[in-house]
Amino acid sequence: MTRDPAQGAGGAAGLVTQGDWPADVAAFCDATRVLLTSDAARNSPPEVAAECAEMARLLAGVTAPICNPQAHELPAVRFLHPALQTVAPGPLQHLASTVAALAGGLWWRNKYRNSDARLYDRFGFCDLVGPDGVQASDQVTLGLVIVGPQTLYPLHEHPARELYLVLAGTADWAVDDTPFAPRPPGAFLLHHEMQPHAMRTGDETLLALSMWRGDIRAPSRFSEPKP
Repeated sequence: MTRDPAQGAGGAAGLVTQGDWPADVAAFCDATRVLLTSDAARNSPPEVAAECAEMARLLAGVTAPICNPQAHELPAVRFLHPALQTVAPGPLQHLASTVAALAGGLWWRNKYRNSDARLYDRFGFCDLVGPDGVQASDQVTLGLVIVGPQTLYPLHEHPARELYLVLAGTADWAVDDTPFAPRPPGAFLLHHEMQPHAMRTGDETLLALSMWRGDIRAPSRFSEPKP
């Protein structure tokens, strides 16, 4: 399992002890697959429904051993527990409970410490499954993204195909040249390879599941302005 020190710098790192870490990670992955195969996923627009099914299939095929947790916090982690407390009862709340069980062992990252003070303070992501996850996979990633209140995460893109599931916080989302539009908890959002997309929060913290497939090792980058 490799980590990028530049993305993780700035927090307190170190091994932590949890309850039953492998069981907690497995419960998080199981709860994710339940939502990806739920009626809400199947009743999404056809392309989104097909992507949910494919992500569920890929996650079911991840069989690598689960590594020990290594905690690393960023300033944005201060928004995590308040966001989890806003999740409505139901399947999303069950998934939120698995996130809460893992919270002390998550390796949060971002790459903006030296380039964007506000994003460094209010944005973070962590992978549970993937090349840098506690459960290795070279086909799929599964993790969390958090964006604090009153924050714009500008248009960005990446070679991987991406599926989001909003857990907490109604934020505005934009794809390509479309205007920002609010997407509430429970919404699935699909971004194609190299498709520019952005998120903008208001008074609420955005907490979402993030899943990549395809070229999952290539990093995200900010989109170039169109002429």
